[in-house]
Amino acid sequence: MFLRPLTFLAIPVLLFATACGSSDDTGTTTTPDTTSADTSDTSLDTATDTVAGDTIGSDIQTDTTTDAATDTTPGDTIDDSNTDTNPEASFDNAVELVLGEAIDGDLFTTGQVDYYKFTGTQGQGIAIIVQAQETAFDPEAIDTVVTVYDADKNVIARNDDMEPRVTNDSQVFMFLPADGDYYVTVEECWTWIENNAVNASCADPKDKVTTAYQLLVGEISTTADTFFKDEEKGDTAADATAIKFIKGTNGFYQMTVLWGFFEGITDLDVFAISVPDDFSADVGERGILYYAAMAAGADGNGSTTPIGVVSLASAATPDAILAETDFAAGGELTPPIQAGEDYLLFVRHPGKDKGDNDFYFSYAYISGSNPVETGDNETVAKAQVLSPSETQAALAGYFVEGDLNPDGDLDFYSFDLPSGAVSVSATCSAQRIGSGLRQFQLNLVNEAGAAVANGAASESLTKNASLTEVPVPNGATKLLLKVQAGSVDAKIAGRYYRCGVYVQ
Repeated sequence: MFLRPLTFLAIPVLLFATACGSSDDTGTTTTPDTTSADTSDTSLDTATDTVAGDTIGSDIQTDTTTDAATDTTPGDTIDDSNTDTNPEASFDNAVELVLGEAIDGDLFTTGQVDYYKFTGTQGQGIAIIVQAQETAFDPEAIDTVVTVYDADKNVIARNDDMEPRVTNDSQVFMFLPADGDYYVTVEECWTWIENNAVNASCADPKDKVTTAYQLLVGEISTTADTFFKDEEKGDTAADATAIKFIKGTNGFYQMTVLWGFFEGITDLDVFAISVPDDFSADVGERGILYYAAMAAGADGNGSTTPIGVVSLASAATPDAILAETDFAAGGELTPPIQAGEDYLLFVRHPGKDKGDNDFYFSYAYISGSNPVETGDNETVAKAQVLSPSETQAALAGYFVEGDLNPDGDLDFYSFDLPSGAVSVSATCSAQRIGSGLRQFQLNLVNEAGAAVANGAASESLTKNASLTEVPVPNGATKLLLKVQAGSVDAKIAGRYYRCGVYVQ
């Protein structure tokens, strides 16, 4: 899903305590965000939260101080002397890590790669976290990529930007596939794509001003208040694993992590979601549940399978599907929800061969939506006027969501073109975020309703309806976004869609 900028978030600066027990396009993009989240906390560790569950596992704490030496938060036990200062690192002289102890590093020179090593056991849950950006998406600070290798130096997991993407820092949650040694590398995005011939882009400039980072490899706790494991009690609604949302001291409900293992290709994991009675969206918005999965495979968290089809139903009527999408095709689930209501989330294996390490990590939060359509906007003359939202990626950003009736409904939205605008990019999602709408289409039209050249796009199971840098017609000061759907999936009740527009 494409989100309106999450301006309410306090971006974490990670400080770590001792643990218990033994790929993306990263450059500035013209793809627009499309949702607000003003009533949730999508960070696992926002700077202002102090509740015990606001951790990555109950033993990996976070804090707001950038200098560990001056940190006095109880339980934080970073040793600043644990520092990687070796710019000549390689697999052969990888720095030994102690699980649960943070280490300071610095990519002093452009093109540098830092190497680390730790020992783990099969099935051990591991969190690998890199913190470099004090200010989210700071172009002067390194945009890290973290890669995990097995003992034979084979890539088994990798992350460029953490999920959800509230910063360019890196993060991997995984279960180790075997006993033995593992290697971790930390490098800048530019280094990664140049060394591996990756078809991606990175934020300029190539030579960064801020190059320091902290790295933690720690064991994931199974008892953290915001981590919920499917216990495989059964595959029915009656056996659902109950999850809860915890409110942080900033007043927003925190993100929860849902995780488990698929026992076979027909396995179904069921989670019971209760939306708190006091949850509310801002005026002009509605509540949404945002459920997404962390990527699987060697370019993700190392799992041998992605999540498959995911469905949402009301707990009162579990056979009536409110929203459904195929995560194996890149979907996410972001349906409207109501305060005080109970829901059931059904998570399935993709149905292919059982892998050796079929785990998953996913995350959920409740938030406010984009501004919701108002009134009758079915003609050009009645187009709803969109208000600009703050964005750093364009001259102006416009965001909206609505619903379409199955019988030829059209929605029109009008937006201004600031002085100097040269192009428009737009993205809408419906099927790919769980809606029953099919053949969803977006079109750019002028004030007379005539089509703008190259201004049409359609959604499919694997692709959002997206337009990239469509030239602004000569003399235009305003354009309209027209949306419609070709058909509906009758078994899915949701008829919602979500759109965003960037003007460059």
